This record gives sequence, structure tokens and C-alpha cells, in this order.
Amino acid sequence: MSEQDAHIPQTLVRGVSIIAIREYVNHHLDEAERKGLLSRLPAEDVRTIITADKNEWYPLGIIKRLRAEVAKKFNPDDPRQAAFDIGLFTSTYEQSSFLKSIVRRLPIRLILNRAASLWRKFYRPGDMTLVEAKEGKAVLELRGFPPEDPLLCPQFTAWFFNAGQNKGLKNFKVEETKCIHKGDDCCRWEATWNPYP
Repeated sequence: MSEQDAHIPQTLVRGVSIIAIREYVNHHLDEAERKGLLSRLPAEDVRTIITADKNEWYPLGIIKRLRAEVAKKFNPDDPRQAAFDIGLFTSTYEQSSFLKSIVRRLPIRLILNRAASLWRKFYRPGDMTLVEAKEGKAVLELRGFPPEDPLLCPQFTAWFFNAGQNKGLKNFKVEETKCIHKGDDCCRWEATWNPYP
């Protein structure tokens, strides 16, 4: 490692995110298919995927390679759609029924602020910021996260979408309007919904 590289923070993911994708694989594939998928990953990755602790931090490369193999297995023609579908499942896994009941009662602005601050509990480095919040519209931006994993963005889009659904927002839509993997300076998600019942 060069002296310059020593000053660059390692990109990390919390174990719960690895476990959520592992559960997606376990839910959708039989044992032979699971073994086949895992056989395409480095042995060290497989050990981590099987034994991950939800509270520990792991190198991002592990989940990046796992997500890419899962996307290739389920939708090789459209890996971003596959990552979104993975995200719908994993966000349901991560947003327990207990959390869903709390989300329904909290004000939307508080939920959005909490969603932004949750980033650091799952990924490092990077800062998720709520840059706009008003009746019927919210904008979140992610800055300072290296462009290492292009399939993370659609998975987060799904997480954000599920949060809006859990809140019970009418006609909730979310779109990634900027992406560091497309050369933008940040990743940006814009959500809209009907603010009136």
C-alpha cells in the first residue's frame, strides 16, 4: 500500500447488509443453486457471507461481489433492476415489523432525517444528507462515497421506496436523478408523493 493510499479510508459495509442479501439468496434458491452461486465467489468471501455478524464491519468488496453474482443469476440482462429487486427484499428484512409500526406514526420530516443519518450505520465513508423536505417532495444526497459499487444505488432506491410505502404515503415515487457511477458529483434521490389524503 502506498503512503498516499494509507490516507484513503477503507470502504466498509455493516454485516447486517451482507446477511440480508444472504437471506435473499436462501429464500429464492434451492441448496444446489446456492452452492453454485457461492462457488463463483472467492472462498474468503463465502466464509464471511456464511458467518457475518450483523454488527461487524466488512470490506465493501464482499457485498459488491455477492450482489453482482446474485444480479447476474436473477436478471443478467438488467443488473440494475435485479439490484432494485434485491433491495425490495432486503429493505423489508432490515425494516422489521416493529420498525414499520413506528415509521407509520412519526412525522415524515423526522423519518427523512433519520434515513439520512442511518447511512453511517450501514456504510463508510460517505454522508447522506436531506437537502430538501416539503409537503409531497424530498431530496436525499450521498456524498463522499467512492464509486466502487454501481449496484448499490438501485438497491438503496428500493430501500427508500419501501420506507415510503411503509409510511403509507400515497402515490409514492422515488428516482435516482444523479449518480457518481455516471460521472455526477453525488448520488441524489428525489421522492414525490401526494401530500394530502
